[in-house]
Amino acid sequence: MLVYRVFQILDQDYHHSPAIERFLDRHLPRACEERTHFIVLNWDIVLERHLEKYDYLAVDYCITATPWNDVIDQAPLTVGIVKVHGSSNWVYCDNCKSLFYDRYQKLSLAIKAGLVKADLRLFDESVRSKPYRWQMDVSPAERACRNCHCAVGPHIATFSFRKSFRTHAFSSSWFAAERILSTARKWIFIGYSLPLLITSSSIF
Repeated sequence: MLVYRVFQILDQDYHHSPAIERFLDRHLPRACEERTHFIVLNWDIVLERHLEKYDYLAVDYCITATPWNDVIDQAPLTVGIVKVHGSSNWVYCDNCKSLFYDRYQKLSLAIKAGLVKADLRLFDESVRSKPYRWQMDVSPAERACRNCHCAVGPHIATFSFRKSFRTHAFSSSWFAAERILSTARKWIFIGYSLPLLITSSSIF
């Protein structure tokens, strides 16, 4: 419930930034031989929201991940985004270890990934007798894994000293970040208003 609420607050507080747009105009790839990577240290999708303007760019999360709605970017150029602490637009299946994403929205928020009936009864015990769909506003099928049909949950490293990075998606993201950083010809560090680190490289 706490993770879900944090995602709600981030979503409500989002606003478009002309400064971010100017930065992207300057650093995004313009030709197939160019490649720009972003290594993002938090969970939000501010970068993805700003990239919606650039319809010639596809997003590559640099790990094995499947679009939630089976819509694959067909844009001619690609920008790499590595999210080492997970993302609010990712969901993960603990059963079959599949990771899914939605480039255009906080997927965890949209399908209430990870929330259960007991979370709602903390605030109103009377919801116990009401139908699941009424309580959650989303059916079990709408938030079931596309591969094994088990329930999916959010995939983030939570705000705790006991963070766990044991899933394949986390280890793959960290490995991708190390590989990109070690071969990049330029690093640009950006402050918390755009909390990511960008690496530009013509190697990948």
